[in-house]
Amino acid sequence: MSAVKKYSLIVTAFVLAYLIFVIAIAPADKLLAKVDLPRGVQISNISGSIWSGEASLISFKQVEINNVEWSLSPLSLLLFNPSVDLTFGGSLSPGPKGSLELSNLTSELTISDAKIAIAANEVVKFIPLPIDINAGGELNLSLAQFTLGKPMCAAADGNLTWQRAFVSAMDEEVDLGTLAANFGCTNGALAFEVDPQNILGLQFKGVVSSPSKINGQGYITPGNDFPASVRPLLGFIGKKDFQGRYKIKI
Repeated sequence: MSAVKKYSLIVTAFVLAYLIFVIAIAPADKLLAKVDLPRGVQISNISGSIWSGEASLISFKQVEINNVEWSLSPLSLLLFNPSVDLTFGGSLSPGPKGSLELSNLTSELTISDAKIAIAANEVVKFIPLPIDINAGGELNLSLAQFTLGKPMCAAADGNLTWQRAFVSAMDEEVDLGTLAANFGCTNGALAFEVDPQNILGLQFKGVVSSPSKINGQGYITPGNDFPASVRPLLGFIGKKDFQGRYKIKI
């Protein structure tokens, strides 16, 4: 190797090492100030570095995530696949709480090993309903993997459980027990299926082909444990078939 090439390699290595060092010690708030965030996204009270830091609040429209902490893996940078571990929320904080890993930050963003919990009533307020409804219990999302794709996903594997579920409306409270659903990715759409082991006798399969478009169908088959206060409402769904099922389609 010629002296010029050797000198060039040394200089290049020094410059790269220097840039990494500068980024490593640079305050996260100064770096993020130069990033164009998606419209509507706000990050408050940033501290720490790009490698390890926290923000007191990340908000988007009406969604607020408190006490966000991150840790960037140096090894993932060497493997050219940056990955970030995130934790957020807390027992005394409103909004969602949990942890997840983000990877493929420069290509198809992938979420892995996600464990997220949120009060059911925090979700219901975003659903347009003809009457005011309050919901109780907690939604727990367990996500082995979710990779963004068109129109929704490239891969997905997870489940959602609504524990100690109940809804109340018009001075009536209905205990729903536990509701659960598994989901995956089919032809770019997020597909889900409700676990039929529930007191409503609910069976349902659907697909989410865009954030505002959900299609699916299923049945309610009321059994002995079906909430008595809900039985009078079954007639609004339609007529039951010869198997005693009420069809649901959206």
